[in-house]
Amino acid sequence: MTSHGGVLARALSHQKAGKLQLAERLFKQILRADPQHAETWHHLGLAQRNTGRLKQAADSLSRAVSCDGSNASYLHDLGICLREMNRLDEAIDLFQQAVELAPDHAPTHYQLGSALQQRGDAVGAKLRFEQAVRLEPNFSVAWNDLGIAHQALGDLDHAGACFQKLCALAPLIATVHFNLGNIRLAQGNFLEAVACYATALERQPRFVEALNNLGTALHGLGHAERAMQAYEAALAFQPDFADASKNLATLLNLLGRSADSIAPAPQSQKPAA
Repeated sequence: MTSHGGVLARALSHQKAGKLQLAERLFKQILRADPQHAETWHHLGLAQRNTGRLKQAADSLSRAVSCDGSNASYLHDLGICLREMNRLDEAIDLFQQAVELAPDHAPTHYQLGSALQQRGDAVGAKLRFEQAVRLEPNFSVAWNDLGIAHQALGDLDHAGACFQKLCALAPLIATVHFNLGNIRLAQGNFLEAVACYATALERQPRFVEALNNLGTALHGLGHAERAMQAYEAALAFQPDFADASKNLATLLNLLGRSADSIAPAPQSQKPAA
């Protein structure tokens, strides 16, 4: 342990207890005495990032990397900060360096994939997410983003497999079932889509996007009245929801009915799936 170890330990203890100002004061005390103390720059940068001061965090984390460019964690955390600042090219370069130093670190592959996805490179993102779940098979968010990457590439079968895996890993999260429902809807498998949206709505009853898509799936099955109820329920929760309003108008037109012919659905009512 360095001669600053005792002060750093106190600073980290304050940080853990939520006493952030005390922690930062001690971090800066160390850095005044030893401006090349990479670990302290790193901790200071993380504290600043966690309180939303991204510019200061990037500066501190950059100092950590300057002091010790062979530390994959420093590169990884600076990359996250720069990605949040939309400095994607710099973030990608840092994640690539970190991956070379720590090739078995799944979160870095995931962060590199996220930055590539944010830049519009679905192919590159897919490869990194695949590596992340290969290293950590229960990495839920990586499975989700891998599914999104497959979907962006038009590979609905693999996207569906990713979201099915995610449903097993995180069965209580509504958006997981919603995403799988969207794949089944795109595949024309309306029955499974209805089941997915119904599960999503059990977890999040006011999930207006799921209500809207449930309506589309029910319409696909020929259940026009139930589809109408789903669109109405979505609009009861969010009256300005354009997609649901358009879908309801289209359905009413097909049925030869006007919007005036239906009564508004109460907000507590959930359509039968």
